[in-house]
Amino acid sequence: MKLNVLDKADNEREIIDGDLRNIFVKGIFENTCINISEEAWGLLKEGKIKIFLNHIGGVRCIDGFVFNINSGAGVFRVNVGGGAPCYLSLGNKVSGKFDITMYRGSRVSIGDNTTSNGCRIFCDNSHFTTGEDCMISDEVLFQTSDQHQIFNLDNGLVINEKKGGIDLCKHVWIGRRSTLIGKFSVNAGAIVAAGSIVTREVDENSIVAGNPAKKIKSNVSWSRNFGKIDRYIQDLI
Repeated sequence: MKLNVLDKADNEREIIDGDLRNIFVKGIFENTCINISEEAWGLLKEGKIKIFLNHIGGVRCIDGFVFNINSGAGVFRVNVGGGAPCYLSLGNKVSGKFDITMYRGSRVSIGDNTTSNGCRIFCDNSHFTTGEDCMISDEVLFQTSDQHQIFNLDNGLVINEKKGGIDLCKHVWIGRRSTLIGKFSVNAGAIVAAGSIVTREVDENSIVAGNPAKKIKSNVSWSRNFGKIDRYIQDLI
């Protein structure tokens, strides 16, 4: 496994495995590259970022995984299975707790200033992305694809092989214990209420709630701080 620290001019400095500060690796990874910004490297050494990288599934080794880390703080548990190489990118100032599982060429990209109090992301031959400044509460599940095959008993064909993916646009708030399943977008400024089950597209600047989630309010958005209009709200008013 190769670990590179990139300075502001994108010059690489390779770090030997014995100096993997707060990066804990379990299993066999070959042709794997972790690219870390100079800022993130300092945060890793201080213990403000911790990475747990796990080899899962029945394959002998994980081959070709790429992981880019810009800056942030928190605990990132990354489980990588077999199939085509997977790709994971953490933007600037990404923070909190993330549990990410990836198989068969999945791609996950977490946008700048996105936070999570404890979400799980599952991708198999699929993708998950967030725009900037998304806020994800605890016990949230993003299930971008099924974890097992379903067969048509008339002809023996797999009926759930279609590639999926979930995209959160910028400034999206996902409430506690929500579950998002399938292939769709949650558009900019939207709010998913606590406990919602979301399976289809969410309009921008709206609130959805319930099981299945339905739109309950339009022309609204949110701010991280009470009594303060942030720049995202200001752009909308």
